[in-house]
Amino acid sequence: MNKKRLSLILSALVLFTLVLSLTGCPTSWYIKKYAGNYSGTFTDNTHTENWSGTIDASGSFSGIFDTGSFRYHATGRVTEKGILSGDATMENGYSTIKFKGKIKLKEVSGSWYINSDEKGTFKGKKN
Repeated sequence: MNKKRLSLILSALVLFTLVLSLTGCPTSWYIKKYAGNYSGTFTDNTHTENWSGTIDASGSFSGIFDTGSFRYHATGRVTEKGILSGDATMENGYSTIKFKGKIKLKEVSGSWYINSDEKGTFKGKKN
């Protein structure tokens, strides 16, 4: 192999390595590991109620927070670091819950609030 050809091959290899190191693993791979169905409970000072939802491969969350009397339709997103956040709006549009949590080892936990007086925690698992 002559020096010019060897130099060209080494240059291409260096360029390929540089591009690969700068792009790394696609973010979607990190998000896809959170995809699936989840369910659990959310609580305030006096009540414990149920929630359930699904995270798709792109990181979108949709679900239901069900108080027994009211259903809140939830939408949100999960980040590549497992942070789940979003809103859940009552069916009649009267109020909206804001929620934020962390998914770790197929378990999720976090907090929610409607206003400074109405707040609590939620937890659950990947089914």
